[in-house]
Amino acid sequence: RERISEIRNELAELQAKNRQLYEAQLSNTDMVVDQEYINHLKEDMENQIEQVRFELAWLVEFHERGLQKLKDYYLQQVDFERIEVLGFQSDHRVSTFRCAKMSSELQANLARLHELIFAAGEGDGDEEDDDGDDGLGFDGKSTLRGNKTDFGFDGTDNAGSQNTEKPLSGAEQRELRRQQRMLRKAQMQELERAKPSESYEAPEDVEAIANAEATLGNYMLKTSQDYQVPENQRMNAEKKRRQMFLLEESIHAIKTEFNQRVMALRDFRQQVRAEVQRDLQALAEIDEQLGTTTGWVVGILENPPGAPPEFPETRFHLEDADIKAFASKLRGDPEEAPAEDQFDEEDEEEGDDEVDGEVELEEGEEEAGDEPHEETGRKSSLKKGKGPSQPSVPLSGRAALAARRVGRLTLRGKLLQEKSGGDELSQAVNVESQARLRHDKGQLEEHVRQVVDTFNMAVASIEKEKAKLESDLKNAEMKLLVLYEELLTLNELEEKDETLLKKATKCRQDKTSVMHQIKECQDQLSEKKAEIEEWHTQEQNLQAEFTDLVGENSPFLSALLKVYKKKVKRSKRKKGEEEDFDEDEEDEDDEGSDIESDEDEDMEDDDTGPPQGCDHQIYESVIDLRDKRLEMEDALQEIQKAVEGLKQTHKKLLDDERRIDKEQKMTDAEIQQFQTDKQRKLNQVPIVFALRLSQVQCLAPDESDAMERMPAELGQQVIFTNEGLKRLMSRITELHQEIKEVKARHKQLQRDFRVRKKDKNVALQHIEDLHGKFQDIQMLKFGQIVDLDLIERSAPNKYVQELQEKVLQAEAEHRRRIAEWQKRMEKQKKELTKITCDNTSLMEQIVSMGYSQMQLDAALNARIANVTVNDNEPLNELREMERDRCKDLLSLQSKEIATLKAEINLFRKKGGHIYTTVTANRQ
Repeated sequence: RERISEIRNELAELQAKNRQLYEAQLSNTDMVVDQEYINHLKEDMENQIEQVRFELAWLVEFHERGLQKLKDYYLQQVDFERIEVLGFQSDHRVSTFRCAKMSSELQANLARLHELIFAAGEGDGDEEDDDGDDGLGFDGKSTLRGNKTDFGFDGTDNAGSQNTEKPLSGAEQRELRRQQRMLRKAQMQELERAKPSESYEAPEDVEAIANAEATLGNYMLKTSQDYQVPENQRMNAEKKRRQMFLLEESIHAIKTEFNQRVMALRDFRQQVRAEVQRDLQALAEIDEQLGTTTGWVVGILENPPGAPPEFPETRFHLEDADIKAFASKLRGDPEEAPAEDQFDEEDEEEGDDEVDGEVELEEGEEEAGDEPHEETGRKSSLKKGKGPSQPSVPLSGRAALAARRVGRLTLRGKLLQEKSGGDELSQAVNVESQARLRHDKGQLEEHVRQVVDTFNMAVASIEKEKAKLESDLKNAEMKLLVLYEELLTLNELEEKDETLLKKATKCRQDKTSVMHQIKECQDQLSEKKAEIEEWHTQEQNLQAEFTDLVGENSPFLSALLKVYKKKVKRSKRKKGEEEDFDEDEEDEDDEGSDIESDEDEDMEDDDTGPPQGCDHQIYESVIDLRDKRLEMEDALQEIQKAVEGLKQTHKKLLDDERRIDKEQKMTDAEIQQFQTDKQRKLNQVPIVFALRLSQVQCLAPDESDAMERMPAELGQQVIFTNEGLKRLMSRITELHQEIKEVKARHKQLQRDFRVRKKDKNVALQHIEDLHGKFQDIQMLKFGQIVDLDLIERSAPNKYVQELQEKVLQAEAEHRRRIAEWQKRMEKQKKELTKITCDNTSLMEQIVSMGYSQMQLDAALNARIANVTVNDNEPLNELREMERDRCKDLLSLQSKEIATLKAEINLFRKKGGHIYTTVTANRQ
């Protein structure tokens, strides 16, 4: 380095001498001895630099990887580091909670849990209260109104309208009375169905009992032997995990929210620091004018020694000066040595750059000469300051106003002092300016104190709040440990819990399936009942049709009734008889069925025939009605068999339901016992909680001095919240009031029951009076009790009358249509006659034209024979041709003769038809 310095100094002297020459001055290029050697040196230097960089790349990568691993291990899993915010010249300080990030597994579990909670909330919002009376309608009026609407009939209104418009016939009056009886019968059935059973309970009472059982609460101790765990408080491992997840989420949320507030306070501290610094600068200028000092503001913005960094997250944001200082510290150099060495090294590097610049550049000597001076000046300034100077804070607000006022007052004092030379006016102005400056100084000091005190109060408030949060978070962490202990206990019982749960689920599924099958069976029974009623109705209609057919006063009524009621075996053709007999087993069954059918036919033929003098058509109609009746009986037997099968199935399902209910009760009892045992094991887990002394309200008599004192141990005491204790005390008064209200309601219900019972007895008595009056009227009028249903069956049936009217209308319509077709047939016959005449004239023209053609052919042949030579061969050909023409003529004439004969025969017959062959021949 010394040799390089000597050469550099020698070069500098030569360059200075060269610049002093006015003639024969050398340029930079002329001063270069060997340009290729210099280029070689530069290239070699660049290669060496690149080699050094390449060699250091692994070391750089190694340290970067190590730093990144440290970051990942210590800082990647941390949401917030411990950041401490200090007050200004105050003992108050607050720090953030060191908060780790939630693991991905915990976040996934929380996401699923929140989805379940959200779905449960939507389900509760969408559910509707469908509590009803289970189909037992007690509103008789509405039921009757509904039946009237369904029947679409009101006897009074219809009768009145019919009387005003047109008098009713006897059949219509009977039909009207029948419909009225049917309406009353339907109303009675609806009322019977709406009648509650003996074991029926009102829905409002059931709801009130369920609400009371759910809300009154059970204050039995969990450690009691008779304690039963409510269903909504039963715990398993999955529920306990969910509690732990939610608790961890709450802890993380509380820490995060508090840390964000501390971070905001740190940013606010920077703003306060900048504002106070501006005020201190203005205060320093005022002190300079007044010649005073403000001692209490010295070090107000400085942190105490050993204070933690305010921005620990910027620990990896390093500058070159920090790196060089750390390197000097590792080498053990003094504090100022690194700066001097730095400047020496920079001087050497700049000297090398100057030499290279002088060699390469041809022009720009002045620039090359000025740069070293500038760099040297900059270095000297840095050396004097021993480091970068603090940036000046711009004045604003109150500090800016004070600075401007200080400047104006200073300038004013100087001007007056120059003009007057120290007279009384200048002294007064100086006194005034000093007074103003003191006032401004006081305001600035007050503002600084106010800002600093406000910030210190904010730090103190958050510090106090953090103390409370630390207590709550510590309790939450202890609660988390308790939950973990309970989770370990529940994990041991999880297998049995799942087994019992599967068993209970299976019982519920079986019960649901059986109830569904019972409902289907009941629906099928209802359908079969409806079918049976329908068949009975058809049978009654068939009996009425028999009575209408034979007549009540007919002498053959008894004989025909025996024939109608006679049970005969009828042939039943099976489907198998119409199929191919491919299997041997089916052949035997079919032969047996054929034999039975033959016997049935023989028995059918055993009928002796109609009674003597009876109309044979009436007898055949009775036989047809008997066949219909027998078909109805067969259908009813099949329905009865199906009903018996459904009843047996229903009975079996009811037995299964009772068995499942028994199993479900046993399973519920087993689950309840298991939950009790589980609760006992959970009660053995120690629980830690904090109590204030003011919360303990337990005094026991002391044996020594017979005074009430706080017991030494609280193991035999019960812990209640103040709210729970007050609720228990107020519950006594509420129970007395509820007992009074229940007794009053019970008395009112008894009074209502007696009133309703009297009304019922009155209505029953009224019904008996009407029934007796009805019987008396029948006895006075007819001499006996008349069966109205029998009268209806014996009376002319409206249905038969309607059918007869339909038959008459159909016959009239058919007669009208037949007359129309006859008219159309006459018209077509006339058209056919006209067309036949036209065809005959055309055939005659064809025949005449055929004769004319034959004559022309004969004339032409005669001319040809006269012209030709006397050769036999052409003559023979002509004869053959003539013979063919004659054959065609004969066939044509025979067809014409046949057509004429057909037309003659057609005209001879009355209402004859034209055959297809004749029409085809004519065409």
